Amino acid sequence: MLKQKIGIYSFIILFSTCAIISPQGKISGIDSLLSLLSKADGEKKVDLLNEISSRQLRSSAGPAIDYASQALSLAKEISYKEGIARSYESLGNGYEADKSYKSAAENFLNAADSYQAVDDINNKASVLYKLGDVYENLSDYDSALKYYSEGLKLSQKVNNKMLTGDFLSDISVVNKYKGNFEKALENNLQALEVYKGLNVQAKIANAYGNLGNLYEAMEKYNEALNYYNKVLEISRQMNDKWKIANTQMNIGVILYDLGRKRASIEEFIKSLNLFESLNDKDYMTYALTNIGAVYQELGNNEQAIKYLKRSLDISRELDKKWSVANTLINIGRLNVSINNYGTVKKYYDEAIKISKQIGAKDLLLQAYDAMSDYYSRTGNYKDALSYYKDYKEVNDSLFNDNSSKQLAEIQTKYEIASKEQEISKLKKEKAEQELIAASDRNFRNLLLVVLGGLIIIGGVFAYFYRNKLKLTRQLAESNKEIRQLNEQLLLKNQNLEKSEAELIQLNQVKDKFFSIIAHDLKNPFGTMLHYSDILLEDYDTMNDDEKKFFIVEFKNASEQIYNLFDNLLRWSTSQAGILEVNKVGIVLKDLVEKTFDALNLHAQKKNIKLINAVDANAEVFADKDMVGTVIRNLVSNAIKFSPEKGEIKVNAKVINGLVEVAVQDYGIGINKEDLKKLFRLDVPASSIGSAENKGTGLGLILCKEFIEKNGGSIRCESEPNRGSKFVFTVKRINKDIPKN
Repeated sequence: MLKQKIGIYSFIILFSTCAIISPQGKISGIDSLLSLLSKADGEKKVDLLNEISSRQLRSSAGPAIDYASQALSLAKEISYKEGIARSYESLGNGYEADKSYKSAAENFLNAADSYQAVDDINNKASVLYKLGDVYENLSDYDSALKYYSEGLKLSQKVNNKMLTGDFLSDISVVNKYKGNFEKALENNLQALEVYKGLNVQAKIANAYGNLGNLYEAMEKYNEALNYYNKVLEISRQMNDKWKIANTQMNIGVILYDLGRKRASIEEFIKSLNLFESLNDKDYMTYALTNIGAVYQELGNNEQAIKYLKRSLDISRELDKKWSVANTLINIGRLNVSINNYGTVKKYYDEAIKISKQIGAKDLLLQAYDAMSDYYSRTGNYKDALSYYKDYKEVNDSLFNDNSSKQLAEIQTKYEIASKEQEISKLKKEKAEQELIAASDRNFRNLLLVVLGGLIIIGGVFAYFYRNKLKLTRQLAESNKEIRQLNEQLLLKNQNLEKSEAELIQLNQVKDKFFSIIAHDLKNPFGTMLHYSDILLEDYDTMNDDEKKFFIVEFKNASEQIYNLFDNLLRWSTSQAGILEVNKVGIVLKDLVEKTFDALNLHAQKKNIKLINAVDANAEVFADKDMVGTVIRNLVSNAIKFSPEKGEIKVNAKVINGLVEVAVQDYGIGINKEDLKKLFRLDVPASSIGSAENKGTGLGLILCKEFIEKNGGSIRCESEPNRGSKFVFTVKRINKDIPKN
C-alpha cells in the first residue's frame, strides 16, 4: 500500500499591502474630507476622492471602490495623468480588499502603465509589488514571479530599500511554492539583511517566519521552531494579532511533524479564532484544513469532514486554487479511510487538474499518490500502477539528488566488479601464454638439435650445403615468430600490471567509503543517540541552558552528517566517471560573492569577516558548478579553522594566461608534516590536525579532482598559528567566449 501523507499547511508570514477589513465604524478624518470634497473641483477633487477611497478601505471595500471609480472618471475627463494612475491603484486596492483578485490585477496593470507614462518609477515599482501579490493569491506563481522580479529592479534603481526587501521576501515565497528551496533561502536571507539594516521589527519578524517555513519544508524542525519562536516574541511585543495567529499556525504544524497531534489541533484552533476575529477568510481556510486533516488522522471523521468542507467552500469563494486542490485531496483521503469510494475519483481528478494548471508539483505529487492508493484499494491495479509511475516521475524531479547518489554508488560497484573480471581474464591469458612460451622453448631446442645434426652432416657431405642454408632461413623465421610472441606476452603482462594498479586504486575507493561509514559517519550518529538518551531520561530535570546545549550539539552533528553526504555524493559521482565538465565563461567575483551569501550565517556565528577582494575583471573559463564547489569547500574550511572575530579573504591574480585564486585565513594553520598529507586518498584524514578538528578529508580531495578536471592545480601554504592559504589555478577566459 502506498504511504499516505496528510496535507498539513505551513505558512509564509507576509507583510500584506492589502487592507484587513475591520468592523464597521466611523473613520477618523473622513467627514472633514467629505466637506472639502463638496467645495473642490479639477485635480484637487480627484486627489480628495482617492484619499477618501484609501481611508474607506479601513472600514469597507465597497465604498472605497465607488470613490476610486469617481476619481478615475474625473481624472480621465480632465486628462489628469497622475490622477489617472493613482485612481487605477485605488481601484486595485479596493478590489484586492474585496478578494476580487482578477479585477484587482487588471487595475494594477493599468496603474503601472500610467505611472510609467508620467515617469514615476517609484510608484510603478510599488504597484508591481501589489500586482505580484494578487497573482500569488490566485496561485499563478509564474506571473507573480514575473512582476516581483520586474519591480525589484525598479526598487533597486530608485534605492527604495524597504520595497527592495519586500520584493526579495515575496520572491522567496514564490520560489518556495515552486519547490526551489535553495533560491528561496538565498532570497529571504537577502531580505533579512535589508530589514536589519533598516531596523524595522515587523519586517524582521516576516523574514524570520519565512526562514522557519523554509527549514520546515526541508524537515529541519528544530531550526524552524527556533525562527517561529523569534517571530512570536516580536509579534507579542508589537501586539500584532494577525502575526500571532499565523505563527501559532506554524508552531502547530511543527507539533504535528513531531507527532504531537492533539497539541497541534489546539494551536490551529487558537489561530482560527484569531483569524475569525480579524475577518480574514483567506487564512481561515488554512486553519480549517489543518484542523480537519489532523482530526482525520485521529479517526474523528465527523469533525474532520466538518472543518474540511467549510475550508473548501471558502476557498472556492475566494478562488484560491492551491487551497482548493489541497482540501480536495484531504476530503478524498477521508472518504477512502471510511471506504466511501463513490466521489473519491472526482475529488482527485479536480485536484490533479488544478495542480497542473498552477504548476504546484508538491500538490501534484500528493494527488498522484492518493489516486494510485485509491485504484489499488478498489482492485484496479493497472491504473494504480499508471498513477504510481506519474508519482515517481514527479518525485524524481523534486528529489533528483538522491537518485544521483544511488546511481553513483551503483556505477562504482559495477566498475569494481568489471575490473575484477578483467584481471581474472588477464591472469588466465597470462597462464596460457606461459604454456605457449614453454612449448616454444621446447620447439626451439629441437630445432637447435636438428641444426647441429645438419651442420655435422653438411661438413661431411657438402652435397647437403644448399639444404643447410634453407634450414637456416627457416630457423631465422622461427626465431622472429618467437620474438613476436614474447613481445605480445610482455604487452599483456604490462596490461595486467596496469589493471592490478587500477584495482588497487578502486579498492582504496572502497576502503575510503567503509572508513567514512565506520568512523566519520558513526561518530555524529553516536553523538546524537547518546544525547537523545540523556534528553529522554533527564529532560524534565534540565534547565533551559542544558536543553539548548543538547539542541546545539544535535544541530552540529546533523550539519556534519549533511556535509559528509554532500561531499560523498559529489566525490563518488566523479569517481564513477559520469561527471561531465561543462566549461563556460565565469565572472569570478560574482561566484565568490554567491558563495559568501550561502556561508554568511556560519561566519556570523563566529563573528568572522568575509572579504571578496577578487578583481571584477577576473574572468575564467571553467565548469561553474565545480569551481563553485571548490570555493565553497575552501571557505567553509577556513571558517571552521578560524578563531572568533577572524577574517577570511579571497583574491585572484592573472599569471601566464591562468587566474590564480587564493583563499586566505588566519586560523590555527597546518604543520609541515601534515601539509604533505593533504589532497591524498591513501592518508586517513584522522591523522591530520587536532582532535577537535577531524574530518573525512573528502572536501580537499574533491577540490583537487575538480580543479584538475578543469586543467588547473591546487596547493596549500601554511604555518602553525599563522593561518593557511589554499591556492588554485583555472584558465583565464578567452574574450570571445560569452560569460555565464
